[in-house]
Amino acid sequence: MRLRFEDHRGYMFYKVTRTLNFESHIHNEVEIVFLTAGSTVIHCGGRERRLQPGELFIAFPNQIHSYEKSEDPRGYLLIIPLKPYLSTYSGVLLTKKPTESVISVPETKKEQLLALLEFAYADKESASETVMQSYFQLIVGKILAMLQLEDAASGTDEILKAVILYVNSHYTQQLTRAEIAKAVGYNESYISHLFSATLKTGIPNYINTLRVYDATKLLRQTDLPISAIANTLGFGTLRNFNRVFLKETGKSPKEYRAAAKLE
Repeated sequence: MRLRFEDHRGYMFYKVTRTLNFESHIHNEVEIVFLTAGSTVIHCGGRERRLQPGELFIAFPNQIHSYEKSEDPRGYLLIIPLKPYLSTYSGVLLTKKPTESVISVPETKKEQLLALLEFAYADKESASETVMQSYFQLIVGKILAMLQLEDAASGTDEILKAVILYVNSHYTQQLTRAEIAKAVGYNESYISHLFSATLKTGIPNYINTLRVYDATKLLRQTDLPISAIANTLGFGTLRNFNRVFLKETGKSPKEYRAAAKLE
């Protein structure tokens, strides 16, 4: 899965319909999913859990999380910045994390939470920022009351975040694990093991997925020569680009571009 660090400028509020598959990502906001039907597999904090109807998932700021293997999920997804919407809770949200990120909402609170989500979603196009702030504070306040919290880990989480941010900023260069380790100030073997153990992929594979993702866009959206794309994205040689791209997509870059033109 491609892992990204995201920086949203405003809140995001969606109805979940049919699919909920997102690659691993971290950001500075609170992310909430409440399902009314279907299911999806959540990865967060090194744990895997299938989210079922009537259950809620919450990721605090800077927690790595992803969704996969969704089975016709329905419900709501929110990504809410701390400022201006959740400043009241920023102290808790930035220093704590849930002991369990997936919780079953008690029947006595399920209807109330769902009603809040439905009203907020219906008003999101016309309501003022102040009104949406009130909605989000109510929603998050009720969820926090259902959670058990513990101190947020400042060690491995911060190291992983530093590695991810560095790689995301330099993956088009000829990047080595030794250079990454030096940049973040930790032992190469340690960060390699931490990355693989937590994200279930190695740093070189992660770098290649970032490059291939960008390559697919350039192949679809531009007429740049394939050799120029390989060079721009740091593959080193055209042969290496062809090999990695075929492994990731099942097509050579030439085949991928030809298929994209037929769509």
